[in-house]
Amino acid sequence: MVGCCSRMNYYLAVDIIRYDEKLLIEAFKGLGIDVIIIKVDSELLPLIDSRTLSDSLVVMRPISAYNAIYSAVAFESMGALTVNSSRTLYLCNDKILTYGCLIREGLRIPKTCIALSNTSLQSVSGRLKFPLIDKPPIGSWGRLVSYVRDSVDLKMISEHREFMGPIIKTHVIQEVVGLGKDIRCIVVGDDVLGCMMRRASADEWRSNVALGGTVENYPVDSEVEELVIRASRSVGAEFVGVDLLVGDGYYVNEVNGVPEFKGFIKATGIKVHEYLVKYLVSSSRR
Repeated sequence: MVGCCSRMNYYLAVDIIRYDEKLLIEAFKGLGIDVIIIKVDSELLPLIDSRTLSDSLVVMRPISAYNAIYSAVAFESMGALTVNSSRTLYLCNDKILTYGCLIREGLRIPKTCIALSNTSLQSVSGRLKFPLIDKPPIGSWGRLVSYVRDSVDLKMISEHREFMGPIIKTHVIQEVVGLGKDIRCIVVGDDVLGCMMRRASADEWRSNVALGGTVENYPVDSEVEELVIRASRSVGAEFVGVDLLVGDGYYVNEVNGVPEFKGFIKATGIKVHEYLVKYLVSSSRR
């Protein structure tokens, strides 16, 4: 991050203030800063080439991915620094775009094919073996991510998704790696704060905390640290959650541009909010 001045105004862009955002507000207060809350879904955001926010830094925390992307564009048009940037948020919101960045960085992802139609989807067995993972390019909290046992499952999923929007009709098909668990790592700047292992609940194969997954601390070694930092840099991020799968080594599965960290704090004891706010304030004052 490149600071633009010695004195900054700090904003927190939200649509809903959750526990994580309350922690960020307290962290700013702890440094004597009254952060300004902007509820992006209830305020008019002009797209204007101006410098009205040139001495400002906006921490992007909307739950809605498109609220985050579009409001970041508006803030940037007014001269603000945003964390993360609209470009990073855009790349992280779409798994196909994220995978493209990861591949260009030389990072390993699960074997993946993209099906833009049901016709191409039915030929996937010629490239990948069942069982498979099928997911749309956008979405969070494991929504519409499916475990595909055979061609019958695949046909049923494709028929259901056919009635949804054009992006949801696109299928990201992957080999199964490390089913029922993954590793979430938090990166701030060029530092890996830590990692946690997420395990699926007894009646669920997806490991998302939002679906009842359990969490525990996961030790960070030099290999994990390098992978995670490179993944973060590939999308130009300042603050992200990087998800790793474990098979015959590590695979980078996703990069989250607006990471939640309540579960991470529970698993690791690391106060993400305090570290992030100190980083933002220190960087913007350089």
